[in-house]
Amino acid sequence: MPMPEPESYAFKLYTQKCSLCHRVYHPRMLNKRTWGIIVEKMEKKVQKTERRAPLTKQEKEVILGYLRKYSRERGL
Repeated sequence: MPMPEPESYAFKLYTQKCSLCHRVYHPRMLNKRTWGIIVEKMEKKVQKTERRAPLTKQEKEVILGYLRKYSRERGL
């Protein structure tokens, strides 16, 4: 399944920031609530283990907005 809006700023930011540690996952893999939990968890992990700045509030909002917009409705 192709990624939604591959030319959008949100997709590019998601790819740029999240692919530094792992592959990017299709937003439909998880639901809105779970994406919020995962992004929080990854933020804490980056702050503890990586030598780079965490996401800014704006970056986090953009990435979560993208993931939630295309997330699955129910399930994981």
